Amino acid sequence: MTRNVMDADANHRHHGGDTGLVPAGLYCYRTDRIEYEADGRPRMKITTCPYWGSRQIDDATFGYCAHLKTGDWEDDGTMLLHDMVKECGINTGDDEPENGGTH
Repeated sequence: MTRNVMDADANHRHHGGDTGLVPAGLYCYRTDRIEYEADGRPRMKITTCPYWGSRQIDDATFGYCAHLKTGDWEDDGTMLLHDMVKECGINTGDDEPENGGTH
């Protein structure tokens, strides 16, 4: 599914910017499952962050984050959202204790 910038902004407004909806990890999606095509090739099924969107300009696709209100096409914007690499810093796991310990 491709979500545009307006839809991402609408989701952010609808959910009140709830950061609990941002997937855990380094990407703007979570992996739901791996399915295999008839020819045996794997295909990853994902759920995208509700605040992520994309914008097409000419032949280029750019990523957008409604939480940050910025996208890859802007001069001072993000740089990795086109690959769905998280730039918001939310739920990245950086605050998790190492080696399964506790805080």
